[in-house]
Amino acid sequence: MIYLASRYQRKDEMAINAQLLRNMGHKICSRWHDIEPDYINAALIDINDINKCNMIVMFTEDKDNLPKSNTGGRHFELGYAFAKRIETIIIGEVENAFHLLPGIRRFSSWEDFLTHMEKTDESDSVRAPT
Repeated sequence: MIYLASRYQRKDEMAINAQLLRNMGHKICSRWHDIEPDYINAALIDINDINKCNMIVMFTEDKDNLPKSNTGGRHFELGYAFAKRIETIIIGEVENAFHLLPGIRRFSSWEDFLTHMEKTDESDSVRAPT
């Protein structure tokens, strides 16, 4: 199961991306892009969803065009998943040193990631050994 993480302002884009992955036969466990919970419950829902996933895919931002408002929730989600030894993928530019840690896979674009996922079925994405 895949959890998609990004800035909240990219919510609609993530809903589309989730559907594209579903159409390819992958299961999506992130719900934040499809629901409107209150602020506190949103964090609890996200953690619950990450606990169910075996892959987290985080979308980074162009360093030269970072938004003024950035709560950083996606960075927490990525770190939480990494600490739980969940397969961790970043799409886009490296934003900080943590994105360079061994075990984090990087794709330069969504299209590159989709090409990879076309060759991958759900059973290929498994939790790293604990």
